Amino acid sequence: MRVAEDWLQISLVVEGADTMAMVEAVFERFGAQAICLDEPGEDLFEPLPGAMPLAASMRVSALFPAGLDFDSLARAIAKEIPGVGPPSVETVGEGWRAALAERPVPLRFGRLEILPALEATAVPRAGETARVVLTPGLGFGSGRHPSTALCLEALARHRLEGKRVLDYGCGSGILAIAALKLGAARAVAVDHDPQALLAAADNARRNRVKSRISVLSPERLRARPLFDLVIANILAGTLIDLAPRLSASLAPSGRLILSGILAGQEEEVARAYAPALSLRARHERDGWVSLELGAGMGR
Repeated sequence: MRVAEDWLQISLVVEGADTMAMVEAVFERFGAQAICLDEPGEDLFEPLPGAMPLAASMRVSALFPAGLDFDSLARAIAKEIPGVGPPSVETVGEGWRAALAERPVPLRFGRLEILPALEATAVPRAGETARVVLTPGLGFGSGRHPSTALCLEALARHRLEGKRVLDYGCGSGILAIAALKLGAARAVAVDHDPQALLAAADNARRNRVKSRISVLSPERLRARPLFDLVIANILAGTLIDLAPRLSASLAPSGRLILSGILAGQEEEVARAYAPALSLRARHERDGWVSLELGAGMGR
């Protein structure tokens, strides 16, 4: 039985998703029991759609048993990840277990499950629940904001096998990744914030869908094929401004899902997409609304 002060917390401040992934790989190789990402000096939270919460620098912290060979770990970091370090180390007690217990629990949306990275286990077999693993704090979109939850519920309702999906305003990439986990053939994730693009790329790697997703800035979306499903979780004013572009990205028989709309704003948003697209469904959660629009007959 371990005594109270029997754990070491090793921390590094890094920049960029690739560097984060390299540090995580070294920590895992040396037997990390838990790995967390957060913004140095600040608490992370789920912001409003369209916000840009990811800082240029992130702190990667890992917990190890006290018997860790810290010198070997520090040498491995210095050798494999030039320009990073040295890592800091502090002794912590068993209180970290209670802190982890207070972290977000997995979320379920029909056949879709969203897990924080610390809760992740083996990837489920085909035919079981589709699982998305997210690093806490990496961009907007953990599934806990009502507007994101509405989008995830919509994805879980649709049959996405073989479909092409556009996630416009992707944040963490949660919606594009969820679509791929639910059977979509290809996804394009678009955001104007470079830090969100880093987050989306990192989460795609973590979920083993990197080969089927393109992470782009809006100006790079030109000359793309039409999409079977376009989903945008932003804010009402931006959705109105984007109406010509999002409508033009949709295949003739496709569906458009819009979220980030406060109750009472939906009529104005729907008018911006008419007459090309008409309303097929409306859903509401905690004062937020999602709309599903299409040009063809409703299902």
